[in-house]
Amino acid sequence: MYLINVRLLWLFLSGLLYMSCNTAIAVKEPVADLQAGAYFATQVRNGDLVLRLGNDITSNMLAQLNLRDKRFSHVGICFIENGAKMVYHSLGSEYGAHNFLRKDSLAVFFDLADNLSIGYAQTGLDAGTIQQIHDTLQQWYQKQIPFDMDFDWQSDDKMYCSEMVAKAIMRGNNTIHIPITDTLGRQYYAIDNILSTLSPDTLAYYTRSLSKL
Repeated sequence: MYLINVRLLWLFLSGLLYMSCNTAIAVKEPVADLQAGAYFATQVRNGDLVLRLGNDITSNMLAQLNLRDKRFSHVGICFIENGAKMVYHSLGSEYGAHNFLRKDSLAVFFDLADNLSIGYAQTGLDAGTIQQIHDTLQQWYQKQIPFDMDFDWQSDDKMYCSEMVAKAIMRGNNTIHIPITDTLGRQYYAIDNILSTLSPDTLAYYTRSLSKL
């Protein structure tokens, strides 16, 4: 769970709820499989984006920062390291113990015990770009870049999840430009801007049935 000023975020998002539309990027149908996390893990390739929506209220609020596609609140990039699929992502914690760029197994990232939805996007980026992105994230991981609680996209010493992914991709290929969302006086990198810029070859997702929660 992210540690942010929930009251201020509610005030900000109340405007977004009136302004935003619900047009979603075209996707595959949800995978009707109780073992969705395990199934998705077999489909994710080196350099793919991985996505999720947490099961807490703050994740739901953060998903509203996406003006077009509100299915996800968190994003990372998966790489195969020594035969294992590992996800680089920036995660805030209310306990302050893990407020930095993390590297977790794909199974941990896709754990449906803590998430309402999971997904992946196969971007079709070339091998050279993927390697450059991987190298950049490894450097940031070694530096333990902290999570940006202020959501300030203009600084590189701290980064929130979508900022980290957007900047890593643009450093990996300088012909890619991911735009900033600018609304109600706030500017930030949104997950749906990343997805719409890359136009994924495949974007699949799975959502838990609310009747089973």
